[in-house]
Amino acid sequence: MMYPKIPPPAILYKYRTWENKFHSNILTERELFFSMPNKLNDPFDSLLPFRFEDKVLTKENSLKSIYFYKKLFNPRMSENELLQASLYDLDNTDWERRWKEYLPRHRELVNLNWGVLSMASENHNLLMWSHYANGHQGFCIGFDTRILCQVAECAIMDMNYTNEFLLLPPYELGKDETDQIVQLLITKSELWRYECEYRLLKFRTPMEPYRKLIVPAEAYKELIFGASISIETKKVMTDIATIKFPKMTIFQSEIDDNEFKLNFKKLN
Repeated sequence: MMYPKIPPPAILYKYRTWENKFHSNILTERELFFSMPNKLNDPFDSLLPFRFEDKVLTKENSLKSIYFYKKLFNPRMSENELLQASLYDLDNTDWERRWKEYLPRHRELVNLNWGVLSMASENHNLLMWSHYANGHQGFCIGFDTRILCQVAECAIMDMNYTNEFLLLPPYELGKDETDQIVQLLITKSELWRYECEYRLLKFRTPMEPYRKLIVPAEAYKELIFGASISIETKKVMTDIATIKFPKMTIFQSEIDDNEFKLNFKKLN
């Protein structure tokens, strides 16, 4: 079981835009979506290349790895046949080039088999309102973290913001590569730290229907309207929220008169 280094808050947030149907479905259909990693908005996100120290690619380690996988995929070969075939591959393969050629396939497998649901730990983040809620014209919904994770049956991890690429060895003999992939999925440039992101990670989500998550009504804790939301949109959303989520608290965000911050006014 994987756990975040920093425990998540009791409520996690999603910033959305009402005019986008896929966004409004969060309220009308109680729907969230686990994205393919390559659909995220950072071109480096989840696509870091293999990087490793030279000491990892020793002849001994390479031979052990070749032998391990040949035995795994050729169970009827004798020990001597496996050794000779492994030695041949070792002497006739440029392994560094081979792993670089394998990288696109590795990325494809990660995209097909993993889903990412990005959530924010803050509801008052000015940049998040600007970047993900249509310049404060959208909305933000707060979810009960515990219920969300239980329903999704997934791991939740905080992000590793760094200015350095990870060291990702191309293989570790016989080791489950899940931990390695998770590190890949939760590492972003330091420039993204402002998002204060947590990620829900789900394995084996190759088909779109399985990427959708229907969230129970009791998980909906807060609805916050952007400071610049239109009166019409606010009314439509309030009517829906009142019927579908009677226990959810609704707020209107307002620009503070003295500081660069938002204030929330309770509406129900």
